[in-house]
Parts: sequence; structure tokens; C-alpha cells
Amino acid sequence: MSAYTLFYEDALSADKVWHDSYVARLACGIIAGYMLADVICMLTWCHVGAGELLGFMFHHAATVYAYYFISVG
Repeated sequence: MSAYTLFYEDALSADKVWHDSYVARLACGIIAGYMLADVICMLTWCHVGAGELLGFMFHHAATVYAYYFISVG
């Protein structure tokens, strides 16, 4: 989806930073949903040390926050 947006949306070439695209927002929503589902799976079935699990959680939380900021902003 990101490659489609990059190559086929003409308005993106004019303003790469502030361009608002439905397809890009949809991709962000899909990725954020995947990250949230992965957090639930890790909490349920992941058997690793607390430090490693905390690192995974921080990574996923930062990713969801970034994609939320991109989608809403």
C-alpha cells in the first residue's frame, strides 16, 4: 500500500511531508491494528524475560503512537 501511494499518487510528489492520502492513512491503521494484536498475543503466549518483553512493549507502543499521530495529525 505504501509503494502504491509513493508511485501512483501525483499529489504526493508535490508535497511529500504534508500530503494527506486515504491509502496512507489506511496503511497506518492496518499497521497499528497489527501492533495492538501482537501486543495481546505477546502478553498471552510469549514466555521471555521481563526485560525483553518490556522492550517489545515499548517498541509496539511507540509504533502505535507514531502511526496514530500520523493518521490524526
